[in-house]
Amino acid sequence: MKIDIIPKTVIQTIRLHKKTAVIIVAVVALAIFGGVKIFGDGTTESKYVLAVAEKGTIVTSVTGSGQVSASSQVELSPKVSGDVVYVGVKVGDEVKKGDLIVRLDAKDALKSVRDAEISLQSAQIAYDKLIKPADEISIMQAKNNLSRSQESLLKAYDDGYDAVSNNFLSMPTIMTGLKDILHGKTIGGFEQENHDVYENMVYSYAPQVRNYEETALAKYQTAYDAYTKNLNDYKSSDRFGTKEEIRLLIEETYNTTRAISDAVKSSNDFLSFIKAEMNDKDIATPVFLTTDLANLSSYMTKTATSTSSLLSGKTSMTSAEISAEENAQKLADLQSGADDLDIASQNLSLQQRKNSLADANEKLANYYIRAPFDGVIAQMNIEDAASISSDSVSSGSSIATIVTKKKIAEISLNEVDIAKVKTGQKATLTFDAVDDLAITGEVAEVDAIGKTSQGVVSYSAKIAFDTQDDRIKSGMSVSVAIITEIKQDVLIVPSSAIKSQGGASYIQIAEGIASDAILDQNGMTLASLPKKAAIETGLESDEYTEIISGINNGDVVVIKTISGTSSKTTSTSSTTKTTNTTPSLITSGGPGGSGMMPR
Repeated sequence: MKIDIIPKTVIQTIRLHKKTAVIIVAVVALAIFGGVKIFGDGTTESKYVLAVAEKGTIVTSVTGSGQVSASSQVELSPKVSGDVVYVGVKVGDEVKKGDLIVRLDAKDALKSVRDAEISLQSAQIAYDKLIKPADEISIMQAKNNLSRSQESLLKAYDDGYDAVSNNFLSMPTIMTGLKDILHGKTIGGFEQENHDVYENMVYSYAPQVRNYEETALAKYQTAYDAYTKNLNDYKSSDRFGTKEEIRLLIEETYNTTRAISDAVKSSNDFLSFIKAEMNDKDIATPVFLTTDLANLSSYMTKTATSTSSLLSGKTSMTSAEISAEENAQKLADLQSGADDLDIASQNLSLQQRKNSLADANEKLANYYIRAPFDGVIAQMNIEDAASISSDSVSSGSSIATIVTKKKIAEISLNEVDIAKVKTGQKATLTFDAVDDLAITGEVAEVDAIGKTSQGVVSYSAKIAFDTQDDRIKSGMSVSVAIITEIKQDVLIVPSSAIKSQGGASYIQIAEGIASDAILDQNGMTLASLPKKAAIETGLESDEYTEIISGINNGDVVVIKTISGTSSKTTSTSSTTKTTNTTPSLITSGGPGGSGMMPR
């Protein structure tokens, strides 16, 4: 805070007039206090100037200036190369605007158009199908499919439980048989368990038999433990139990059966090794060994069958569950309709197909060279129709010269703008000498080679008038706006609504605002802060920008923010690409209009 030093004379004056000074000080204090209370920090609520995103037409153009010519000739040049298949005129013929002069072979271009049309039809069908509400028959079919899949799921669980039950009809016999083969005392005669007797039969000359024996005993113990628990779980189960309980039981039984199968195999390997060693020594195979091996072979067959049955039950349940879930989802999708993101994506795909067809048609048109205005053919640079089979032309080469006595405009364009200009594009012309006159025309010729002056390259373009006016004289100055692109029925917003951050564009959306409230250009306060919405932009004019995605038709957007102080207003508009607009060809607004026309 700055502190001013009070002069001595003032202090003396105050001492002489104490009462008056007290009053003055009080008034100053009140003024200061009142100023603080009245003005405070100047803070008020921020206000927002709003607009509505709506469908309309957006136009971009380039401008140039030049002079009116009383008469002129235009060189007709194709934009593509190809074989000449038709010549419709000869030197001296009068032609009307749009008359076909020369046609080139367009087989490839026609094929591209056909392919684009088919692609567009396919995209349109997909879009129509997506947004079409599901009919009662489709919903009924979906319900029936769900019901059948649910029945199949119940049957799969029931079949799985049956597989478990069948497994426990054969597994007890196998486990008992394994126990008798390994731990029984039927073949030794000396109270030895059978596995010890089998080991002793060949151990003296094949001590590795003990490895087979230990493996067989370990595998049997693992299978016995799993079987005992599994059997208890099965006895306490119920086929009407929960799906999860049945699933766990089937999984447990499957793993147990595999363990039993592994134990049977290990026991078979143990006894088969003994038999092989005895055969090598020419020792006759005991009957009990042959019997046990035969039983083990039978057990392996039964465990394989049980394992396969249980695996099939598991697979059937999984498949039935997936089918039931898919059918339930299909029914839910039918009943709820298409997702907004899916619709937006399909709509974007449809628009891309439309653009592709427009591009294909534009390329096809390049194979048809037509008269840009009424005139007379002054020169032909290709053979006549009788001998065109051997004639071909290159892009940019002159094929004919057309002369007109009607007035045309010759203007100059820079190298950036000329790249956007093509013959056949519409234009609006205004004249310095005739204030209230604006006429339309069409680009008749564009220079392929520019002229350089003091390091600046410029190109000439000729504009044919659509109508003639006696007030327009040769040599008059003319300003021309050439329309380079038009899009109709697209979503547009004022360009000032678009902001950028980190290379991405976004818009602020004001929610819960009535459309009639946006007309207040002084701004209005909002109940809640605007919401940011990332957007994808398209064509841009001076005042409006096309929005491809990110917001919807009818959304209220912020175009300017009036900051929360009484003395400062902040515009929220961002820098956008500026192009010229020529609304006179779209609306009745004349040159200098907005460049858009809301629908």
